[in-house]
Amino acid sequence: MQLAHAGRFASQQLTGQTALAVSLVKDLPNTSVREMTIEDIRELAEAYAEAAERAKAKVLLLFFNAQDNESLNYRTALEEINQKDSLDCKIVSVDTATKKNLAEKYAVRSIPTVLVLDKGKEIKRLKGLEVLTSTEWKTILTN
Repeated sequence: MQLAHAGRFASQQLTGQTALAVSLVKDLPNTSVREMTIEDIRELAEAYAEAAERAKAKVLLLFFNAQDNESLNYRTALEEINQKDSLDCKIVSVDTATKKNLAEKYAVRSIPTVLVLDKGKEIKRLKGLEVLTSTEWKTILTN
């Protein structure tokens, strides 16, 4: 699992917050960047620790294609199972049309594909439209 701080390159639209940088660089004009205070740095360190703790939960990395109805239906079904049965995991959806490099990194060859990650390591891979019940998902996630 990799945790990263985007610093001055953080998207204000995405975060709703002003981007922070350890120091301001005058050659890179960006008026929406604020130099971090000592308190900001302390809060960032605490946030990293909290994120690392949350990362201990298993992650379902779902590769899908937003242009494909079967793929979208699979994503919806998986999210509904997680919401209804509290699978105790985080679902991260990756649209392969826009995130090709991530699909390549994980050697995804068919859509949809679900990778079950435990502490950032792949422990199971489901390819295609392999549908599991909530009981089967819970078994995977608790082992």
